[in-house]
Amino acid sequence: MARRRTSGITFHHPAAFWFGAGAVTAGVLLHLPMFFGAKDSDYHLVGMQVNTPMKIGMGLTIAGMAATAYGLFRGYQR
Repeated sequence: MARRRTSGITFHHPAAFWFGAGAVTAGVLLHLPMFFGAKDSDYHLVGMQVNTPMKIGMGLTIAGMAATAYGLFRGYQR
């Protein structure tokens, strides 16, 4: 696999790392409309129905964290 050195950090898989970072960012941004929509309840989301963008954001955040970890760390090698 191609390794690229950037400012002292060696990425195991740079494309996976940057895809993961973008996915986490997009996932967090997809949470914001529902959060800002809860202004009338002092931003408490308890009891609110989870909408589709929030569900997609949760999935992107989890997948992004996994991709970022894969991009940073090498797997176990014997």
